[in-house]
Amino acid sequence: MTIKELITRSLNGEQLSPAEKAELSAFDPETLTAELNHARSQLELLENEKLSHSEKLQKELDTLRSTHSTLENEHQELKRRCRIEKLTGEIGCSDADYFDFLARRDGLDLDDTAAVKEFSARLAETSPGCFRARITPGSSSGIAPETFRSHHPASAFAASGSQVDRIMDSLASAAMVNN
Repeated sequence: MTIKELITRSLNGEQLSPAEKAELSAFDPETLTAELNHARSQLELLENEKLSHSEKLQKELDTLRSTHSTLENEHQELKRRCRIEKLTGEIGCSDADYFDFLARRDGLDLDDTAAVKEFSARLAETSPGCFRARITPGSSSGIAPETFRSHHPASAFAASGSQVDRIMDSLASAAMVNN
């Protein structure tokens, strides 16, 4: 009985005899894979011995062309990925993979600046969650930033100090404006 038949019977819930169980437990697919790989390499060596010098060179050239093609494809993919990362950073898109997916689907030429701007504008309308929020100072308080600065010179908009200090000043100023 073959290993395949034993496995099938076992999967179907049939009882196996002790001899069949021993045969199944002794089966090692990794050993068979190693033997197969060794046999393939031996066969290739024998085939290479039969080839003439020009045939060997042609076979090696074909292998090198295949490798070159693979490496060229990987290089082009890396260049595209770099270009996508740069574009998404410039336009404020936070999901480069989604941008790339849609750009590929729509056949977007990444070197065409006008087409990229148009595509980005459409994407911002249809998928605003893919873009970083654009927050401007004073936009939610109803007070123009210049007016706020003139009334609160030691505010968060002071030129010096750490970011934490500016945030603390901003919170204190917000409490003064609301009172």
